[in-house]
Amino acid sequence: MMSSMLLLLVSFMVIDPAYCFDLYKAPVEKVEELKPGDVKKVSACWWGFDTKDSTEALQRAIDFGAEEVVVPNMGSPWVVRPINLRSGLWLNIMPGVIIEAKKGEFKGKGDSLFSAVNIENLKISGYGAVLRMHKRDYQNKAIYEPAEWRMAISLRGCKN
Repeated sequence: MMSSMLLLLVSFMVIDPAYCFDLYKAPVEKVEELKPGDVKKVSACWWGFDTKDSTEALQRAIDFGAEEVVVPNMGSPWVVRPINLRSGLWLNIMPGVIIEAKKGEFKGKGDSLFSAVNIENLKISGYGAVLRMHKRDYQNKAIYEPAEWRMAISLRGCKN
């Protein structure tokens, strides 16, 4: 009886689609062929990764509409300009990931790495991850207009 229960447990683990998720390879040759209802979980790197600026890849992954967007550890920081979040999103940042503000790009007084305005049902997880801004740069009045509202995460008018 015990061996048949173990076999049943192992078979569920093998066929569970969650175990088939690959952080680094899109499930189709071209990610553009995916439609929001096709998958519930996507990896930001499916839309690309650039050590100089990965804003477009991360924003496109978020805008795609999947329930969960995984940000994998690529071995280098995800350097980004301001990113907008949406309702119904779980942004799952893997351990060791660094999401870093691109220098010279956060000129707005309220620019943040991640901004959410009037959205609901947002979850951000990132145990062991780092969100990095550049405070000393923003204090340089020759480059940036002084402001107190630049931050890693800005949530305004959000629910749940």
